[in-house]
Order: sequence, then structure tokens, then C-alpha cells
Amino acid sequence: MRTLINKCLLSLILLSGAMQQVVADTQPRVLVSIKPLQLIFSEIAGDAVQVDLLLNPGVSPHIYQLKPSDMAKLSKADALVWVGPGMETFLAKVVTSLKPKRSVQLQHELSAFLSDANGHSGRDHDHDHDHGAHHHHDGHHHNHDAHGDAHLWLSPELAPEIAKVAAQLFSELRPEQAQQFQQRLAEFNKSLRTADQSNRDLLQPVGEKGFLVTHDAYGRFVGHYELNQVGALTITPERSPGARHLTQLRTVLESSQAHCVLLEPQIQPRYLNSLTEGLNIRQEILDPLGVEIEPGPGSYAQFLTNLAEAIHRCLR
Repeated sequence: MRTLINKCLLSLILLSGAMQQVVADTQPRVLVSIKPLQLIFSEIAGDAVQVDLLLNPGVSPHIYQLKPSDMAKLSKADALVWVGPGMETFLAKVVTSLKPKRSVQLQHELSAFLSDANGHSGRDHDHDHDHGAHHHHDGHHHNHDAHGDAHLWLSPELAPEIAKVAAQLFSELRPEQAQQFQQRLAEFNKSLRTADQSNRDLLQPVGEKGFLVTHDAYGRFVGHYELNQVGALTITPERSPGARHLTQLRTVLESSQAHCVLLEPQIQPRYLNSLTEGLNIRQEILDPLGVEIEPGPGSYAQFLTNLAEAIHRCLR
């Protein structure tokens, strides 16, 4: 009798183990293109949805090419979340041919906010006349589709909307957890408001000081905190700047319009030394992809805070 009971118990134990395994395997998988989106989506997901990352944050999405291992990740995913063809050009063709169960394109999902001409978020910052002095590029249109700057995740104003898209997607994938997703969305927004306020307080005293960025990615962040970006080393990382542009930048640096240059871990411009040679220009790393940040509660707020602190260190 005892052996029978033991056998039954053993079967139950094995069965419950198998059940847990099934639960783990049926956990929806959402693949996001870049790390900052992983930070936002993970905060809303908790442990109800697995949020996988397509691109190692050490590489720039502008110049990436898909590998076979990426294709495997794509085919396993229940949903793919990306910014749009203005950003991850390498995904534009693939998304139509290789369908994860669904593709969520943020530029499309947020189009109402992006085309809202009143908010900072909707404006293509090149046409931002009150900050006219900040942008004297050669009328470029990189990454500016009808909805303007594609670096959506660098906007404290758009982040709550991206998080809302996450909650919506997850609620469709796991309806029984919808309540928890809303709860986490509220927590996300709260941590964002707190960080946003301290970032404002930190950056306000240095708002007038000019700086250069590595590539023209920060329009939304700069606009939101009313900072004084006087130029970018390159419009887009895949193209080196021309001689004329470098001469302009050198003039900006020599005339002390820019007090510092903000570099990125993903892009190491070779011409930087000759550009700053003989000038006392401070340099600081600004990381638009959150390389060092672990996904978890408050991680996106931390990401924005890191950006604000780097800019502050460079300008103070």
C-alpha cells in the first residue's frame, strides 16, 4: 500500500513539475528592438510576459544588419515591438516577410501624439523657431518622417504613451492579468514623474549653456528640458560629417558657444581629436540606449536620470 501511495505522490510531484514547465513555455514572448523599449516594457510586464531584446545595446540601431540568430528570435516571438522604419531600417523589410504573431510599430501607435502640433513631442525640432539658434544644420531630414524625430524613447512626454501601448499589448496576450498591468503602468508613471521633476531641477541652472551631441538624437529630450544644444557632430551615425560641417563645428567650439561634447558608447568619431585639439572642451558619455541599466522597476526613470546627470556633469 505504502509503495502505491509513494508512487502516486511521485507522479503528482512529476506532474506539477511538468505543469510549471508548461506555464513557463506558454508565457508570451514579446521581442523589442532596442534596450530602452525593453526597460519600459519589462516594467509593465512584471513576470507575466517575457520581454526579449533583439539588439545588443552596444550597437547603434541605425547601422545594424540582421543575423540568422535574430531571425530565429523573431520567429519565436508572439509580438515584435519596434519604433518604425525611420529608426530600425533593418526591420522594415523583414517585418512584412517574417511575421511574428503581430508587429507593433510605435510610430504608428503614437501617431496621434506625434502629429499633435502643439506639444513639444509632435514638433520636428528643426522647425522649432524659438530655439532657432540651437539647430544650424544643413537642412537635413534624416529620421524625420511625417512625425518628426524617431528617437521616441528619449521623450519623457512620450514614455507614458509607450508604457500604455505595453499594457494594452500585454492585456491582449494575458487578459487574466490586465489588472496587474494597469497597476504597474500607474507605478511606472509615478516613478517617471518623480524622475522628471528632479531632472528639471538639476538641468534648469545649466539650461543656457551650449553643447554638442554625437548624433542628432536628442531633440525630444533637449526640447522637453529646454536645453541649449548648438549642434551635432553627425546627423546620422552611418555617415561621417563633411568638411564643411566640421569647419562649422570647430567655429562653434572656438567661439565658446559649446562648453562640452556629449559622446556615445555606440559611436566613436575618429575626427573628434582634431575637432577639439587645443581647446579646453569637456567630454562626457551620454548613453541613448541604456547599456548599463538592468531592466526592473524604476529602470526607465533611472535611464532618463542618467542622461540628465551626464548633461549636468558636462555643463556645470
